[in-house]
This record gives sequence, C-alpha cells and structure tokens, in this order.
Amino acid sequence: MKAMQRNSKIFELGVSIMLFCLAGFLIYVANTTGMPASDGMSSMDFPRGIFVVMMILCAYVGVNSVFWFMKHPKTAEESSKPKEPMVKRKAVLTFIFICIYALLWNVIGFSLSTFVFFTVESRMLDSKRPLKWAIIIGLGAMVLMYLVFGVLFKVQFPEPILEMVRGY
Repeated sequence: MKAMQRNSKIFELGVSIMLFCLAGFLIYVANTTGMPASDGMSSMDFPRGIFVVMMILCAYVGVNSVFWFMKHPKTAEESSKPKEPMVKRKAVLTFIFICIYALLWNVIGFSLSTFVFFTVESRMLDSKRPLKWAIIIGLGAMVLMYLVFGVLFKVQFPEPILEMVRGY
C-alpha cells in the first residue's frame, strides 16, 4: 500500500512542479501582454490572479509531498516489490480526451464539445455511473460554463454549428 502511495506522491510532486513552472511562465506572459482598461484594470489582471493562486496551491502540494517523503523513507522491502506504472491509463485517456475536446471547439462548437467531454469523462472515471447521470453531469457542466464564461465574463465561444443554423 505504501508503494502505491509513494508512486502517487511522486506523480503529485512532478505534476505540481510542472504546473508551478507553467503558471510562472503564464504570469510572465500576462505581465508582458494586455492593455490597461479605462477603469485601471488590465485585461490580464484576472488571469494573473488565477495563476498566482495556482502557484500558491502547487507550492503547497509540492512542500507537503516533500515532507511526506521525509517522514516515509523508502525501505528495502518496498524496493523489491514490482513497480506499478507511474501514469495510470485513466490519466492518459483524460489527457487525450482534453486534447480532442479542445480540437472539437471549432468543429462542433464549445457547448456541444463541453457536453460530450464531460459526459464521456464522467463515465470513464466511474464506469458504474448510469448513463442518465453522466448526461446530467455533461449538461450541468455545459450550462455552468456557459453561464460563468459566456454570460458573466462575456466570452465569445466558437459555435460553428449554431452559426451555420443561424446563417451567419
């Protein structure tokens, strides 16, 4: 059990380091782009805030992982056990689904691809979940994303099918 937990902690530490570095780079990008608005806020203030929070959370996870390794040194018994794969099949599939999801935005539109992604992902993560609940999760995620980003933040989503139906 401890070997599996050790693998999880190694993966957790690696992901937190990569995300920390990515957030740092994105803060750099946010600081070098964007124009100040008339009310004094830059167009990159919100993303910059998100990236700072992301870096703080990644640092917290990374430090906790390091302390866990200091409390639980590797024993000779754990070294002799067969190793489990570092990256699980579901994690790889989720990464592939995210890439397909982003590629589908310009093909079937943001709303429909969001619905499909969250429905498929919820079924993959819990295969015992009934299809109707996976559909409800997909619809809920789609509506929530539309309300938060489309209505609240006024983000224009690619919706080629809707534009084709409207005749734009």
